[in-house]
Amino acid sequence: SSPLTAGVTVHRRTTVIAVFGGDNMFTPATARRLVHVRAIVGESLRRSYRRQRDVRLYHRGVNPALVVKLLPAHKGSCIHFRAQRHYAGHWHTTAVSHCVRTDKQGLALGVFRGDHVVGKLYRVRAEWRGSRAVEARDGAWLRLRFSD
Repeated sequence: SSPLTAGVTVHRRTTVIAVFGGDNMFTPATARRLVHVRAIVGESLRRSYRRQRDVRLYHRGVNPALVVKLLPAHKGSCIHFRAQRHYAGHWHTTAVSHCVRTDKQGLALGVFRGDHVVGKLYRVRAEWRGSRAVEARDGAWLRLRFSD
């Protein structure tokens, strides 16, 4: 006999229950599994003038914008934006935003303002701290540099 399989897509923490009523060879059985769901944090940097390998280039006076799409989309989810600058051989946090709420499509926008140091490497990402139904997730670090 071949095993019975079933596929299901879940968008929040879910308990899946499989029930087998038994037959002439096997006794009835029930199995339960808790399925944990992690969010997807999609990111896109905007307002750069060029890309150099994996680094976005910005003019000094431009404030980079990071567009975030949280999946599953939850209106009102709290996104935090983090910026870091590389110096003395390590990454150092230069800014963390207050809560920016997602819209009904799960979108949020973070704009990185300030005195940007020309020639230094920065990285930015979005951070989502999760909910009772979906586990926390951070976006990928996206790298950028400023020029005159």
